[in-house]
Amino acid sequence: MIDQQTKKTTNRSSRVYVINDGGHDFSDAERFGEVLMITSGSINIFSPERDRLKMVDVIKNFDPKKDFICLAGGAFTGFLAGQIFEYLHNVEHVRLLIFNSKSREYFVRDIKFVEKIAERKRRERD
Repeated sequence: MIDQQTKKTTNRSSRVYVINDGGHDFSDAERFGEVLMITSGSINIFSPERDRLKMVDVIKNFDPKKDFICLAGGAFTGFLAGQIFEYLHNVEHVRLLIFNSKSREYFVRDIKFVEKIAERKRRERD
């Protein structure tokens, strides 16, 4: 669907999972689908269990075939979210949204885990 005011494509069947809402403007990410915040603010890296459970509750509905992961937030939060995505969905391909500060827009980066596929094939042969 194209928003006639902004002339931007919107896709409401997809979702954008923002790893951390740190107060940034995610309005451009809405072009790619409904924006969902996985976390907000800081996470206690010494006791992340409560936040991890909240993250699982949001990430459980992620569909790797149509949804996006928006990189935002600290390294630990991103690492924790990545582990949850992998555990829940055994992903071999993800679509990331990465913000370009010059154009002030998000762009898509498709990541395929070729090494992961190759390793699984090696294990199946052995």
